[in-house]
Amino acid sequence: LVLARVNDSEPFQVSLFPVGGGKHYIRIKAKVRQETNTKTGDRIRMRMNVLDRADVSIPEDLMSALRAENMAEAFKSLPPGRQSFIVRRIDEAAKPETRTKRIQEALLAAYERRER
Repeated sequence: LVLARVNDSEPFQVSLFPVGGGKHYIRIKAKVRQETNTKTGDRIRMRMNVLDRADVSIPEDLMSALRAENMAEAFKSLPPGRQSFIVRRIDEAAKPETRTKRIQEALLAAYERRER
């Protein structure tokens, strides 16, 4: 997991996906492409900082949902890699309804963790 900036955009979390031969690709959200006036195939300047897996930044809407259901501590007790995966899936949702569905999945993961 890395914190990235494209052409001096606001920083955003993104994952690097290996494609072989030491090369990786990333998925840049439409919002970032719009903000930076870039499209697929454009040359960009990218700055990245590798994040410690323990430094998972929980989005506000997810944290609000966790607090509303009294699940914040259960979510934080998940392994950092699992938290990171869940947050990444939420952040990569292209549609609001997909994001909402994934937040519900995060609540379920926290609930299952608490009930163990």
